[in-house]
Amino acid sequence: MVLETSFSDNKFTTETMKYIINKVNAPMRIVCRYYSQVLEKNVSVRQGWLLTEAQTTFLAGVLPMEMPFAVRALMFAWFVVAVKKCKKSGV
Repeated sequence: MVLETSFSDNKFTTETMKYIINKVNAPMRIVCRYYSQVLEKNVSVRQGWLLTEAQTTFLAGVLPMEMPFAVRALMFAWFVVAVKKCKKSGV
């Protein structure tokens, strides 16, 4: 079996993927602008995801009142790792 694609099909696929990625990342760019204003420095999309992960892990570990200690310890470890990733990225 021979698979053939024309150049125009590949270009269409590439353009479509770029369009989809831009639409999916639009809310995150808004969040990054917010982080940039709060931190008074430019925050990339990657750094925005890292900050969001750190906040999410903190809230997931703190908010549930009745949680087994082992699960709470795992959440704390995840939070520590997320914060270290943030520091490594320069945030």
